[in-house]
Amino acid sequence: MTDQQQKNNETADQMFHGVPLNDIPNLFQAPPTLKDMQDINDVGHTFMIKPFKYDPSNPNLEPEPIHGMGNYFDIWNDDHVHLPCSPFNVMPPPLLRIGTHRSVTMSQRQAASLLACAFFCLFPHQFNDQISNQHQTYQSINFIHLFRSGSPWKLEKLKCILHYFRRICEDMPKGVLTFRRFALPDVWIPKWTESQKPLCKIHLRKDTTIEDMHGLLQVDFANEFIGGGVMNEGIVQEEIRFTICTEMLVSVLICEVMLSNECIFLIGCEQYVTYAGYADTFKAKDNFIDKTPKDSWGRKLSHVVAMDAINYLNPLNQYTIESMSRELIKAYTCFRIPKSMENFMFGVATGKWGCGAFNGDAQLKGKTYKSKVSDNCCVWTSNTYENWGMPATSCNVPGTFESGPVLGGSLCTQAQQHFPAQLTFCGSS
Repeated sequence: MTDQQQKNNETADQMFHGVPLNDIPNLFQAPPTLKDMQDINDVGHTFMIKPFKYDPSNPNLEPEPIHGMGNYFDIWNDDHVHLPCSPFNVMPPPLLRIGTHRSVTMSQRQAASLLACAFFCLFPHQFNDQISNQHQTYQSINFIHLFRSGSPWKLEKLKCILHYFRRICEDMPKGVLTFRRFALPDVWIPKWTESQKPLCKIHLRKDTTIEDMHGLLQVDFANEFIGGGVMNEGIVQEEIRFTICTEMLVSVLICEVMLSNECIFLIGCEQYVTYAGYADTFKAKDNFIDKTPKDSWGRKLSHVVAMDAINYLNPLNQYTIESMSRELIKAYTCFRIPKSMENFMFGVATGKWGCGAFNGDAQLKGKTYKSKVSDNCCVWTSNTYENWGMPATSCNVPGTFESGPVLGGSLCTQAQQHFPAQLTFCGSS
């Protein structure tokens, strides 16, 4: 953790509920030990680069692509359309399809080439009558909708993305990115009411964004189609994150729609710009130099998980056992700790998941987080854009601010008994 990040945490700690932020396990304190790339024997993990090991003493060392380093020379002007024709990116990335456990690791240069292709709208449209419709369960990454006239914030999003392109043209980043899709098998779904693990510790704070919670697993309040409306009119939490961390847009290209037992991890994506406002007040602000440290693969220690919520057109529907079970499965899928990572646990930075336009109940979502984050021996940091009182009340049950006598199973039972009987909607933000 940098001195500035530590200073920011200490300043923000002056107003919080629960345990101090420094009591929450942080990825920067004990980064996970990774196998070397050449030792990964996972048929579901595609490497688009040759085995690479990051050397902090030589940060300018760049990973080499597996394909594309032959005798081809780009015939285009380097200042304009070099990237779409780049010899560094002749290998197409694999698609991360429904129901699969697949990962793809690429260089930031390769991601830049894909995004440049999207900028020039070079990818086939998934609804083109002249081609197969097998990709209708993917979003289009082409920029065509961003280029059309519309709301003022579309221009602000373009400012952020164009700033990214300017940055990489001036100084191409030399890091590595990983996109991973995980589908929870049915046999791994726990019996919620039987959990004997204590509730997790909570640090609840206001006026802080999720992306400012360095060293924690950061939650992307995703649409089932990852990226949501980022390539069109959308500009809330997910779209803002994908705009300022532009490399996340690659997931829009390669990730199929998510099911209820699936999530997507975005590892190593860099932030290039700051912003002000939210939704229709969003404004591109300043250049941002991301000083997040890197792991041994050359990926920034930035771990983001995309988890989609249900859009409750009728808010009362969220209090059914079926709906609560779906949200528990989604949360468990996102926060489950693999055995290989059990010694490297770190906190979760989240907020009012699905409690805005999707009409979720903040108190119910708070109980969902508490029971499932605790089931994985993790902790929860809540960040809100506004309304400090709402999320604070979402944890207003005995024992929630410390791992006391309340267990995850009993909290699930309480939610099942309380909310269907209450049928009270209190979740809009």
